[in-house]
Amino acid sequence: MSERILIVDDEQPLLNGLRRRLGDYYDLTTTNSGDAALAEIEASGGFAVVMTDMRMPGMNGIQLIQQARMLAPDSIYMMLTGNQDQATAIKAVNDGQVFRFLNKPCDHDLIRRALDAGLAQYRLVTAEKVLLHKTFAGAVGVLTDVLEIVQPDVFSRTSEIEMMVDTLRQAIGAPDRWEYKLAARLGLIGFALLPEEQRRKLETAAPEDPELQAILMESAATGARLLEKIPRLGTIAKIIREQVHVDGNCTISLAPQEDEIIAVGATLLRIAMQWNFLSRVGVSTKDAVAEMRQLLPKLHTVFDQELERTPICSDHLTPVSLTLEELEEGMVLYADVMTRDDSRLLRRGQRLSAVALEKLLNHYGNLLASDVVTVCASSCPNDVTHLAVDNATVTV
Repeated sequence: MSERILIVDDEQPLLNGLRRRLGDYYDLTTTNSGDAALAEIEASGGFAVVMTDMRMPGMNGIQLIQQARMLAPDSIYMMLTGNQDQATAIKAVNDGQVFRFLNKPCDHDLIRRALDAGLAQYRLVTAEKVLLHKTFAGAVGVLTDVLEIVQPDVFSRTSEIEMMVDTLRQAIGAPDRWEYKLAARLGLIGFALLPEEQRRKLETAAPEDPELQAILMESAATGARLLEKIPRLGTIAKIIREQVHVDGNCTISLAPQEDEIIAVGATLLRIAMQWNFLSRVGVSTKDAVAEMRQLLPKLHTVFDQELERTPICSDHLTPVSLTLEELEEGMVLYADVMTRDDSRLLRRGQRLSAVALEKLLNHYGNLLASDVVTVCASSCPNDVTHLAVDNATVTV
């Protein structure tokens, strides 16, 4: 929006006179009705100052200003009218929130001074917003850059989580809000500050593990405490804190209030982060969706369907060899476990449960000639590699 001025009046001779007197000083546009003015505002992206008559056929000045504010909230609005009663002035100031109220006939020098004051006010408002936006964006950028330097392995996942949050948002039909994007970018702060043992536990724990919720709460609370101290990040902090309490359900409205923004953002963030954790340990898409349903019992159908269509990439995973005795619940199979008669005992991407471990032990003598089972390195409590005993090894 450049520093252009729009003058609206149903008296064409008045508009012609203002154009002759003021056209050399300002980038001036004139219209003779409220509807025409709204069309100009919408087509041009707005004006720095809008000066309108009060009484016009079809749409009066206050109605025009109220509708124009929805299209161009930063514009400065003034009123020039021949109706000089006090009630009109009060209504214009209260309902229209006008910056100046001028009475006809009005000296052109007085109009110029009012327009100059309006332009100065416009510069003040927009300069403050630009400064705030750039300062805010810059501060957040520095914060994320520092975190990525300190914890590169953790914050390298940020783009994946951002993409997942946006995919889920579009699937549910939620509006594109900066709060959701920023929550996705900063959602891993608390996780990054956990001790390494707890980070790995949060990623590898099965849904029924009693420690999972406690560690998630600690991670969310830590991240929220850090962010709520930063101006304008209060809503982001609440989104991160509330993700612990979501159940997967989601309600969308056209004009959401803060509580809804927090609830929707928390749900999107929790699903995206949990899906990222599951992808890191190599759980198959089928099992990952099943675990998500267990963790979030009211998972919205749209989210459920979107997750089923989202393949989990295992290119980053590495197999590790462990003895059968060293296997633990929660580890994830890197490859199918086959018996000597070429039957599949356990499948790739399956998380080892107590039942699965028992099944392995019971079929120990019936495994393939190599007697090797593969599981994912990133799902191991410790990054153990190639611990083999005799010919009985399991690769995790």
